[in-house]
Amino acid sequence: MSKLQDQVKEFMLAAGQECPVNPTGPSGNTRILRAKLILEEALEYCEAAGIDVFVNRSGEPANFCLSDLDFYDTGKCNIDLVGVADAAADLLIVVQGMALSFGFDTDPIVDAVHENNITKFIDGYKAVDLKPIVKSQNPDKDYLL
Repeated sequence: MSKLQDQVKEFMLAAGQECPVNPTGPSGNTRILRAKLILEEALEYCEAAGIDVFVNRSGEPANFCLSDLDFYDTGKCNIDLVGVADAAADLLIVVQGMALSFGFDTDPIVDAVHENNITKFIDGYKAVDLKPIVKSQNPDKDYLL
């Protein structure tokens, strides 16, 4: 586990949040909380970086997906570097919290994805297979709950 993941785990446990030791599916409330935190921090980054985000629903129901969002550079050149730094840290923290709430040790997962991403620039690229890593962290569970 990385230093960051250890720090986030310390905070989550102090806040009474669960940090399972093996990959598992947390409650719906926990999954919703994690989604809200990630989206909140991502939108704070957009604001600090001078990016406006609009939802184009076109009369659709209240649910929307990424393709429903439009991102525009405000062109104001008023980037808040302190706000961007804060958003970067907050995003790292809430994403690690999401991983912890599912019981993942992210180090081997990030290593595998990084190694795979590098192959995008050389011959022989193929999609990363995270199933063996997830399975190794919890051999008793199916990787799909």
